[in-house]
Amino acid sequence: ASNQCSPPNTPPHTPFQFNIVAQGTDSSKTSHTFPVTFTATSHSQDDFTLEVTPPGSTTAPVDTPVVFNGTLAGTVCYYYPVHLSCGSDAPSTCQFSPATLDPSVGNGTPFTLTVSSDVAETYNFQITAVGGDPDATTHSYPNASFTSTGGGSGSGFSFSITPNPAVESLPAGQPAIYDLDVAPAGGTFPNNVTLAYSDDCPPLSTCALSSTQLAKGSGATHVTFTITTTTPVIASAHSARALKAPAYALGLSLPTLIIVLAGMGQGRRKRAVLFLLLALITAGLCVEIACGSGLQGNGSGGSGDPGTAAGTYTMTVTATMGSVQETANVTLTVN
Repeated sequence: ASNQCSPPNTPPHTPFQFNIVAQGTDSSKTSHTFPVTFTATSHSQDDFTLEVTPPGSTTAPVDTPVVFNGTLAGTVCYYYPVHLSCGSDAPSTCQFSPATLDPSVGNGTPFTLTVSSDVAETYNFQITAVGGDPDATTHSYPNASFTSTGGGSGSGFSFSITPNPAVESLPAGQPAIYDLDVAPAGGTFPNNVTLAYSDDCPPLSTCALSSTQLAKGSGATHVTFTITTTTPVIASAHSARALKAPAYALGLSLPTLIIVLAGMGQGRRKRAVLFLLLALITAGLCVEIACGSGLQGNGSGGSGDPGTAAGTYTMTVTATMGSVQETANVTLTVN
């Protein structure tokens, strides 16, 4: 029994307990017992091994499969199933047959791995085997490599980017929001997708994407593109200040004007003096008005904001995955 293990339904390394009995040949048949505990263990640690044989060539055209062959071999006491998987950076198609198997003693249990890609790219990845034992024993083959070749455009894979709506019309000061649906023609994206927009955002506006990258392995994804316009701001405060100066000057001069007008009925000489005084007051008032409102620069007052100008603007949103690129145009009319 030294090379045997308990069957799969029996806990491994079950202890055996028994007694050693010694009985005499005397007439009373005197006997004594000695209890013994014995546990049978395997000659090595319960484990399994993973071996992978790469194909003769790990390079193939786009959408053409390449097959790796492998074996799982277990020790005499390893009864647990083992699950196979591809690590990160693996091709879009990475399929085991079978994906879960029981390693056998001796030559091992065979399996195959089929890989292919929809795009022209080189993949360096690992093949991982995880056991179902309580310790989740893990082994890996870290040097798997596969290159998918083609015309550089990634034939066999395509995706679309669709705006909804594609046209917006609104007054300045309101945001225009475009819903963009980015979807592969089938399955998921084999690589990351980068999103960007053209640099012709309308003047005095801001533009933003809700996401600038879609992760590898994602399916159809919803993204928003927002153009935030600004409303015109009139420099009213400066204009009010400009009107205060002449009004103030007029208020100061009003009592004097009243006195002058009251004295116009007296002698000729006095009337001449009063008319001269009135002329001086009027000239001073004109100078005050010029100082208060005549020196206004270009008329904008320096504090106004014209906002986003009325007109029609077209921008382009681009989605790029490797050498595959799709675009969508959105149009905004500012009233």
